[in-house]
Amino acid sequence: MISADRIMGFIEGEACFGVGIQTETDKRPRKTDTKKHRIRPSLGYRVRPSFRVSLARKDREILDELQKTLEVGCVYSVKNQGNRSDMCQYAVQNTQELLKLIDFFDQQKFYTTKGASYQIWKKIVQMVDKKDHLSKSGFLEICVLREKMNLIYNKETRLRTSTYLSQKIAGIDRNEREVM
Repeated sequence: MISADRIMGFIEGEACFGVGIQTETDKRPRKTDTKKHRIRPSLGYRVRPSFRVSLARKDREILDELQKTLEVGCVYSVKNQGNRSDMCQYAVQNTQELLKLIDFFDQQKFYTTKGASYQIWKKIVQMVDKKDHLSKSGFLEICVLREKMNLIYNKETRLRTSTYLSQKIAGIDRNEREVM
């Protein structure tokens, strides 16, 4: 088992608190004549918070220990991509497991700017858990919060993405009025 202090040092140096936004596609086959399907509200996008730590494949045992200690997530291998060597990644994407991670991190202290990103990420995970991301206002709030995460590294890309998504959601709102 790895101590909480060592985990926090490792997390502050190597971890990523992320929030992906993906176009939602429903690929389930429909049997409209024989079975009623539950209609889920959708804005056309999925919000996918995640927690990841990536290391070289030779250091996989560290990620395995991290997974055993935190008791959530999984470790998997990532094939060589261009100039990079083969990697391993510890990932947690399930909302309930992310909430368990939040319980762990809330008992710890962050010493770097990673703590600010964590606080924003935590709020987004809690919003997803409450299903706030399914409403237009909740989704847009998540977009704004997401912009503030890791702002130093990719400010321009995040601002372009947020503007694009806001315009798309506004377009969805116009289409809904036309249908009604």
